[in-house]
Amino acid sequence: MAANTRNTAATEPSLQLAGTKNARLSFAGPPKRLTGTIPLINETDTKLKLRSVALSSPTLKGAGSLPLGDTPFFARLYPGQQASVSATISLDPSTPPGDHQFELTVGKRTIAVDAHVEEVVDLRLAPSQITILADSETTHNRNLIVENAGNVDLPLGAESVVLVYDSVDLQCLLVPAINESDRSTVEAMLKSIMHRTGDLQAGTLIMRRDSTVLHPGQQLSVDVSFNLPEKLKPQHHYYAHIPLYNATLLVDIYTTANDSRNSTKQRQAKETAT
Repeated sequence: MAANTRNTAATEPSLQLAGTKNARLSFAGPPKRLTGTIPLINETDTKLKLRSVALSSPTLKGAGSLPLGDTPFFARLYPGQQASVSATISLDPSTPPGDHQFELTVGKRTIAVDAHVEEVVDLRLAPSQITILADSETTHNRNLIVENAGNVDLPLGAESVVLVYDSVDLQCLLVPAINESDRSTVEAMLKSIMHRTGDLQAGTLIMRRDSTVLHPGQQLSVDVSFNLPEKLKPQHHYYAHIPLYNATLLVDIYTTANDSRNSTKQRQAKETAT
């Protein structure tokens, strides 16, 4: 009975690949979304459906680094109908950019596929936002988890230097800056606003870490240090954005009332003068 069932399933009619014997298919896109079309033909006198295609390659991996195999794909053709149906194929996210080949099987026929994998830059940070309570110390240490979810190497340099802004002053001065700007042209208006708000910069924030190269699929725990500007007002909220490839690390800085670096420096200056 089992053998008869298998023979019956094997002889069931199915959709077939259309096109010439030596035809090749072409797919392109990022590893997770290679897109292309599959030419199909229904050579029977009944409506047929296709729910998957078989992929194979000695080198390429599928999602989750698993070997390529049956991939979900849906198509429905009426008797005698022929159509090129759009398809999306997922490879391992770390598949390097460039040209690759694999084979696709539908029914009794297997066809070669040329795949052009695009470059993907995808750096992920955890956490993506850090809060620093600024006291008399100028350096604050934190830990970040960085992950390369793309398919190219990502060099991480030893430091990032960005501007620090006073958020309270920005909220208070932005509206007057717009109202009092030169509105003769858009360019003049933007220049006027930038000039008015330019003094909101409170200095620079320096983030330091060990220089490294993050390979595709790699995840690292990185110790970082933040060197704050010297002149920060007490009881203020400052912020900075640190761009790292496609990711951005938001740093919120809150100064305390009694232990600001300014008061410490002033006390040290008085002691030295005495």
